[in-house]
Amino acid sequence: MDQRKKLLIGAAALVVLVGAAAAAYAILSESYEQPEAPVRTQAAATERPEIEAPDFTVYDSSGVQVRLSELRGKPVLLNFWATWCGPCESELPAFNAAYEEHGDEVGFMMVNLAEPGGERPEAVAEYAAENGYTFPIYYDSDGDAASVYGVYSIPMSVFIDEDGMVQAVYPGAMSADTLNKYIDAMLAQ
Repeated sequence: MDQRKKLLIGAAALVVLVGAAAAAYAILSESYEQPEAPVRTQAAATERPEIEAPDFTVYDSSGVQVRLSELRGKPVLLNFWATWCGPCESELPAFNAAYEEHGDEVGFMMVNLAEPGGERPEAVAEYAAENGYTFPIYYDSDGDAASVYGVYSIPMSVFIDEDGMVQAVYPGAMSADTLNKYIDAMLAQ
């Protein structure tokens, strides 16, 4: 068999393999979808101990240090994300809409993983401007926030009540409906 036929057979086998992998991924991912918002109710609050949200330091767009504890007194939505993250990109419009609607009632901490070797704040600011995002962006330049919260996968959202207690953690991308259910539950407390 000449070299050209071997190459064609190899390429065809690769196409079939990639197609089969894509089909398997689509089928399996449907069975592992995130459940609808397991919103914490008052009854659930009495069934499990509350966990105080660990404090951390990040930087705002001017390079000024900001601590999570500075937002105590109102609910906080903490989200870990990056511009290169596809699932993050899919949920950011919903977060921006929620910020525009609830920004006075809820503290939004959109923490970009700008840890050493990560994204440059200038590039992130440009990305946010291009997409019309108005939520406040904080930079985890020291890796402090991601470390304290054990972030190993993004996006990840943490919902914190006005007393600084963690109410829920949601790994993965959220739909606008799910995000709004969590925010409504935080505001109802």
